Amino acid sequence: MQRAPGLALDNEDDKFRYVPLHNPGNIRLLHLLPHLDKNAPIACQLAEYQLPAQPMHLYEALSYSWGDATRCEDISLDGLGLSVTENLFEALLALRDRLLPRVLWVDAICINQVDNAEKQEQIRLMANIYSSAARVVVWLGTGKDGGEEALETISRMADPAYMAAPLDNLALPESIVKLLQRPWFDRIWVLQEVAAARDIDVLCGSCSVDGHAFSLALNSASFNATYAIPLDLQSKLRPVTFLMGKAIFRSRSVSGMAPQELRPIGELVDMYHSRQASIPHDKLFALFGMTDDVPPELSLDYDMDWEALFKNLIRFLFGSSVSVETWPKFQTSEIHGKASVLGKVTSVDFDRGSGQQLVAVRHSEATSGRTRITTNWTLPPSAKQVRPGDLACIMAGSPSPCIVRRSGNHCLVIATRAPCWEPHQETREFPHNLSLVWDWEGKENWELKIAPSGLDMAMVLKAVEEHQAAIKILEDLYEPCRASTGSNENLRALPVVHELGMLYLATERWVEARGFFLRESKILCQTQGPSHPDTVRSRRCLASTYKGQNHLTPGKLAMVTDILEHEHDGFSLQALAIKTARDYDAEVMNLLLHHTDKIDTTEAILVAAAENELRGAEILDLLLGRGGDEVEITENVMMAAVGNKWHGGDVTQLLLNRGAGNATITQRLVATAMQNDGRQGHIVKRLVLEQRGGAGVGDVPGNSSGAKAPRMRWLTRNKREPMGERQPSLNELMAVPPPTRNWEIIYGKPKLQYVHSGEHNVVSQAETSDG
Repeated sequence: MQRAPGLALDNEDDKFRYVPLHNPGNIRLLHLLPHLDKNAPIACQLAEYQLPAQPMHLYEALSYSWGDATRCEDISLDGLGLSVTENLFEALLALRDRLLPRVLWVDAICINQVDNAEKQEQIRLMANIYSSAARVVVWLGTGKDGGEEALETISRMADPAYMAAPLDNLALPESIVKLLQRPWFDRIWVLQEVAAARDIDVLCGSCSVDGHAFSLALNSASFNATYAIPLDLQSKLRPVTFLMGKAIFRSRSVSGMAPQELRPIGELVDMYHSRQASIPHDKLFALFGMTDDVPPELSLDYDMDWEALFKNLIRFLFGSSVSVETWPKFQTSEIHGKASVLGKVTSVDFDRGSGQQLVAVRHSEATSGRTRITTNWTLPPSAKQVRPGDLACIMAGSPSPCIVRRSGNHCLVIATRAPCWEPHQETREFPHNLSLVWDWEGKENWELKIAPSGLDMAMVLKAVEEHQAAIKILEDLYEPCRASTGSNENLRALPVVHELGMLYLATERWVEARGFFLRESKILCQTQGPSHPDTVRSRRCLASTYKGQNHLTPGKLAMVTDILEHEHDGFSLQALAIKTARDYDAEVMNLLLHHTDKIDTTEAILVAAAENELRGAEILDLLLGRGGDEVEITENVMMAAVGNKWHGGDVTQLLLNRGAGNATITQRLVATAMQNDGRQGHIVKRLVLEQRGGAGVGDVPGNSSGAKAPRMRWLTRNKREPMGERQPSLNELMAVPPPTRNWEIIYGKPKLQYVHSGEHNVVSQAETSDG
């Protein structure tokens, strides 16, 4: 077809100028004049028109996309020139009749686009304009790329007989794909236009089909079963075709939209914010005709700065207490506030007819109590589809929950409104700091102005039992502090240390949890004191790791619990240390030393450790390492070591290595060693005799040199502290029944060990030669 020529507007006096409307409720109607020559220039007349009370009027409303604003054609309007976009020019050519004028309402011509006051008033009337029209004509564009044939194919698909036996997952024909990807389907204003319409025609080139048949075909189960439609195309088409299909059911006796079709502004924004508009304001203002809950702060005002309008919308949806950051010229915001995590999305299904999302949410313990429950939410279709793993949250001050998706240490907003929320489900606690990004442009990768906290995100993940993800975040945060010894660094890392302990406790990783609670309790004891509530809480968490692991004997568990969960004065702490050194192991002693700094490494504690026949060496190693050179190894300590029947050799060797190597070996010490006939008695005898025969020999018989060896600083033996009940000897331990009531409970049953007689022969020879 030969292109119709436009007008040449060289003189400003030839350009059309708008006359203000006489009444605010009036509109303008375009009379498209007929012409026998389809290639003749477009000529129109513009008339003011008052919308009376009756719901039906003899004009048609055009629904179209403006197209590229830089590519324009000129038409004659009341004998003067007016520039319109190329796509609108093509639409007028297709709509022009050969014989009769055609009365149309076209927003680009019937509204003075440079007068914001008029534009705002006319936008308020648009729902009535489209609902009162005899017909709404949807212009998809010219018939290029097989558009006309594609539209005819879609209309035939509305006939059930055409697709009686569909084939699964065929490729969608290229011509249909290109037709459904045309700009009209992306434009936000078309939603209100088809939502208010009572009768719709879909026009592409010279091909016209009924709007109901068009929507019926695209929404049919057979069409969706036959063709594999990409998800992004489905999300774009479904809202539009759903609204188009409702047109024939709307009453013609009522103008505007039916009350039951009105939706909250938050739902509409969720559904349509990704659609296109010439200016950002229209992404919001285009929805006003489809809702009845527009607050005063969102008034239709094109003079308001976009950032201010965007912030007002966010505070209306998320609560007035949130902090909002925006970027100039971008439709993206950064939101920070207190929140409660309600649960996690476990599954999502879709209703093909309505596009509604059927979402199952497993509630967190904080909102559902100890018995976790799963509830089913029905959400409207949204620009970003909900997925399993998304989080359900509610911000402080917001009337309903939102759905968000984790992205690093912040979350992306998926839906701002969950209409299933009931008033009785009011949340009163908002323990989490939540950072959100609400992106209307699909970029998603933003560098936030206020860096979100990894600890905060870990706590959110912990609330929905995403323990491994939370541990990964906290381990990364803790890594720089792992080798730190400074008090300031330790204090800064304390929240991370505590939460890591709690997460490992929740996942029953007892050893890792114990390590973090040990460090926490030590830091708290040093900085806040052993009686501070935080220190007491930390010790109780530490005790729970032993209880949960359930690997300790009852006696040891009782001692650990006593150490961690009860307060002790200085005297009772010393007694507790003596009992721990005598009856338990280095693990329990380490707990006690972490618990308080009021325990001195006295002779009584060292003697008790040296007498410990099972764990004496490891306890002494801990005590001597803690005390350093200040610890005095007295004769009484050595006597207890050489008298230890099970591990006396290990204990004696340790003491000799740690400072008793130059000690005087008295006759009393030798006599005690010679009486040790236990498991390591032969080792004790060898060590004592070797030490006696060395350079340090002094007052032992056989020292012919008379040299006086350097002596240890013995503590006076009559000042030895009470030792309590002595540990049973080897012979007593082997007796039946055991000599003490709780020995087996604490240590388990003893194991017999075979000792080669040759070792005893060596010892006996040594005893004979020295004796």
